[in-house]
Amino acid sequence: MQHSKLIIFILVLAFSPMSLKAQDEVQTYHIGNIFSLDIPVTMTLRDTSTPEGRATDRRIYSNVARYDRSFPDWRYAFIPTETVPSGMYARILVSVKRQNSITQKMVKEASKEDVIKLGETTRKEMESAKMEIVKWTPAQKKVIDGKYSIVINYERKGLNGNVHVESYLFYLSDKQVEVTISYRTSESYYWASDFSRVPQSFKF
Repeated sequence: MQHSKLIIFILVLAFSPMSLKAQDEVQTYHIGNIFSLDIPVTMTLRDTSTPEGRATDRRIYSNVARYDRSFPDWRYAFIPTETVPSGMYARILVSVKRQNSITQKMVKEASKEDVIKLGETTRKEMESAKMEIVKWTPAQKKVIDGKYSIVINYERKGLNGNVHVESYLFYLSDKQVEVTISYRTSESYYWASDFSRVPQSFKF
């Protein structure tokens, strides 16, 4: 049975718009022909080839859908591997969805006030969905590998402690790409260093 599950998971990867290349401490994942990013080897792509995996996938993204009504076309969730101490919480979520209302030029020309206002709108949507925000950093604009991104950092309440969250949002012609990195703040000693290198690895 385990052998069959492994074969199914390999087939899912083979026909997915994502491919990967292993390195020493990270794996490079290519999301279609859109971009790539490096994921620490302490994280693994969640297996959605099993009923349990699909149920977890639905649960995670139903939480996201509470404040984001447009469901992604592609989505990937990375979770801690079995080598990570039991009970630790961390996630790297990648989503790609279609859009044609915002361009890179618009983000480039957006003022600091416009970006902060966008972040506050996002915060209100989260709070209206009963997410408890305990710390909020005003949204900022950053250039990563030549692409303009809206970056939102905050801390929210979670099970067994507060959770640090970083969201990187890119508008690329007809697509919106979002990468969300999160981990329990009390476990930052384990995750923060490796996770800080993930945004630096984005290649478009």
